[in-house]
This record gives sequence, structure tokens and C-alpha cells, in this order.
Amino acid sequence: MLEASHPLVSVVMPVHNGALYLSDAIKSILSQTYRHFELIIINDGSSDDSESIVKTFNDSRIKYHVFAKQQGIVSALNYGLTLAKGEFIARMDADDISLKHRLAKQVKVLLNNPDIAILGTQYIGINGRSRALPILHDDIIWHTLNASPFVHPSVMFRTSFLKLNNIKYNADYQFAEDLALWVECFPLTRMANLDEPLIKYRYHDGTHKKNIEQVAFLNTIIKTALIKNLIPVLNAEDSNRLAICLNRHVTHEYSLLWFKSTLAFFDKILMETGGEIRLQQALNNCVWFHLTAMPGLFFQLNKELKKRAWINLGVKKTMWLIIKRLIVFN
Repeated sequence: MLEASHPLVSVVMPVHNGALYLSDAIKSILSQTYRHFELIIINDGSSDDSESIVKTFNDSRIKYHVFAKQQGIVSALNYGLTLAKGEFIARMDADDISLKHRLAKQVKVLLNNPDIAILGTQYIGINGRSRALPILHDDIIWHTLNASPFVHPSVMFRTSFLKLNNIKYNADYQFAEDLALWVECFPLTRMANLDEPLIKYRYHDGTHKKNIEQVAFLNTIIKTALIKNLIPVLNAEDSNRLAICLNRHVTHEYSLLWFKSTLAFFDKILMETGGEIRLQQALNNCVWFHLTAMPGLFFQLNKELKKRAWINLGVKKTMWLIIKRLIVFN
């Protein structure tokens, strides 16, 4: 009965030179209200004090493994998946904080919903603003056209699903390995996000900016594949162009002409697809993302935006653009 109501959860936490925040991350797992778990820590060739910090914890639930040389997060994660003994696998990063009820609430939902194999949560940004993530499976898929639908370290997997489908992280998508995994899994199972923040998430702008070109390249490949599945009526050229537009890492220089031609292209896509409501929402969000990079063009584009019923930035986003423009240009 204990195993039925409290299945083992394997928490997989890779760490590479994470000494600064590692102790707090470990404490946040060890203090969970749900107690039946193992914490698998994979030290990916750290050269700082990460190992000594792990060894300050005297808890039999910690399973510590070391790579002599750094192999990268994909290798560390996949190794953690092979070591996991639990019915569920929870992701965790070495610089984030899991709130104390996180594991308990995710386990409860997965036990009560056997059709869901991947379950994330909302989050609180430690060093950046939080964004609301989609809750339901179909919304999660469409949200992925613009951005990742999950905060990766908040996710809990059903282990049997991963094993049955031979699911693991793909080393060819380093720096976008999570997005590639979600898209691979979309047709294979149901996914969801809890409507509650259960993790405090730390942004990694430094690493992201260093690899921005690679991230842009990989995201475009991933999104092109997703578009082909979601919108099969589009030809290959339009699918690729749409993926580039939806990938805000790609475009570095904006102009009024670029925005006008992009809006016309979106009109064409919506006409060809019959105005699918979630596509409208995705394109609306895309316009918003690009405008945040060049708020100075917002007023020049105002007439173009108002012409289109599918564009509705809302009061908060509009005010944010106005404020940002005033800060940048005054």
C-alpha cells in the first residue's frame, strides 16, 4: 500500500560548477513534504566546490555520481535517466528552488491522471519576470510555436512512458534539448502544467547569449518540424519562413518594412489555415515578442496593427511597449 500511494520519485539534478546555489537547491528537495524519493546528483566535471557541498549532506536518499571530465548537460541528464529507479522522474537544476509541496502535488496529479506522462508547473522568476505557462495539452503544443511550454526543471515524467518509447535527450540539440524533447513527445502522450508556481527558476542569460546562434539554428529546425505537423497545408518554404518569424532569436535587425512584410505573411498564413484560433494567438504573441525588441517602431506600426482583428496586445502589453520606448528613446 505504501508503494501504491507513495511511489518512488527519482529527482535528477545535473551540476557543473554550481557551488554558488547548489546547497539551497539540494535543501529544497530534501525538505519536500513528499518523502519517498531519491535525489540523483550528477557532477558533470565541476572544478569548483560543488563536490564538497554535496558531501556536507548526510542523507541516504542522495545518490551522487561524478564525471571526471565535463560531458555536457545532455549526457548528464541521460545518465540520470538510466540510474532512476522511481515510477516518476522529476527534473531539478542546481541553482533553482523547489517549493516544499512540489513533488507531492505532481505525484498526486500523475496518480489520478494516467493519460498524462509529462507534467510541469508554473514558476517564480528569481532574477527575471515570470510568464504564465499553458495548462492543457493542446494549448501546450501551440504555445511551443513561440516559446518552450515548460520550465524544464519543474517537469515530472512518468518513467514507464520514457522506457516504452525509448525517450532520451538528443545530443544533437544541445542548448535546445528540452524543446526537442517536448516536440518529440507531443504525438505520443498527454502533457499538462499545474496552474500553480511550485519552483523558483533562475535565468541563464550568460550561457544563452554565448550560444545564441546555435540556439536560433536549432529552434528553427524544431519549430519547422512542429509547423509541418500542426499546419500540414503549408508548403515547405512557408513552414520554414514561419518558423524563422516565430523564432525571436533569429532576427537581429528590424525595420518598418520587415514588420509590414511579416504581418502580410501572417495574414496569408491565417487565410490559408482558416483562422485557427490558437494559431492567431501564437502569431499575436509573436508580434509582441518582436515589438519588445524594437519598441520604437510600435507607434509607426499602430495603424497596421489596428487593421488586423487577430492582433490584440492588450492594455498591459501596450503600456509596457510605451514605457519601454520612453525609457530607451528619452
